[in-house]
Amino acid sequence: ATPARQQFKIRGLDSNTLQSGDKETLAFSVGGIGQRLLVAAVDPKLSEAALARRFDQALAPADIRVTPDKTGGLNFSVPEAAWPTVRDTLAVKGSGGRFPSGQLTRVRTDAEADAIRPGNWQTGNPEVLRRSLAEVIDALARIRQARDMIHRALADARSRATEPVTAADQEWAVAFAAEFENLGSQPSYQIYSAIAPALVSITRERVLSLLTLD
Repeated sequence: ATPARQQFKIRGLDSNTLQSGDKETLAFSVGGIGQRLLVAAVDPKLSEAALARRFDQALAPADIRVTPDKTGGLNFSVPEAAWPTVRDTLAVKGSGGRFPSGQLTRVRTDAEADAIRPGNWQTGNPEVLRRSLAEVIDALARIRQARDMIHRALADARSRATEPVTAADQEWAVAFAAEFENLGSQPSYQIYSAIAPALVSITRERVLSLLTLD
């Protein structure tokens, strides 16, 4: 069975900050000093869904998943067992826009309260029983809604898999390459420890094979 996940938000990554200002590359660390950095590029011109996908892809190695929320911000989730580590160690650095540059800065997270709380359901008297029954009915509605959202997300993912690469994707790739080069030029052990594993597997033969693709 899939383990339960803790939903949370990161202060400083709301709709106002994500869709205003300049582009910025954010480097995340989960687990404390020595952990490899996870890089996500913020582009205010992107849609809410596109921004969420970008963060989701960047943070997936830490098992942090990201979806857009109803207000244009981001919803983060992590397995409940990993939540204390994420809550106590998640840090980020930017380029001075949304987050400071230089050293990693611990972010403030806000855990989302449980939507369904069976521990509160009681049967002590008719009034309490009616209240509990109403909460059970509401919980069932939430579960059906979540199931429908999952089905829609899977359908959306299947449709995106068949979409051709667009000019916007190419523009982002060029911008990301420039930001990546800028990160690599910074004399930081954490930056090098994040980049080195990716570079090890890049050989001359792989580069030539990619360049010859139609």
